[in-house]
Amino acid sequence: MKPIIIAEDYASTRRALVRALAKRYDTQVDGVENGRQLVERVRDGDHSFVLTDRDMPIMGGLEATREIRKTHPDIPIVMMSGLGSEEEALAAGANAFVKKSFSLQELYAATDRFAVIG
Repeated sequence: MKPIIIAEDYASTRRALVRALAKRYDTQVDGVENGRQLVERVRDGDHSFVLTDRDMPIMGGLEATREIRKTHPDIPIVMMSGLGSEEEALAAGANAFVKKSFSLQELYAATDRFAVIG
């Protein structure tokens, strides 16, 4: 499976998500702290899917998703947020949305369909 990339500005949350997804999918999981880094890493890499927070410094998940869609229209993007809505995430180009605070089961329900081997 190709690596997964996570954008989350809170380091402790990012580390927990990296560990959870690495264990779940037995693959490399990369973490970045803002949308600008996410856009750069997606541009320069080959990932199975993206998990991004909506609200981050420098560039948020909505703007990052719109930028990613310009060059990578097919990469699955799962957005997470405590404040945003599924409608705005999908309108920005995300494929799925998870409302914070979510359980691991809720996260896996949103990500399992994008964890494709190959």
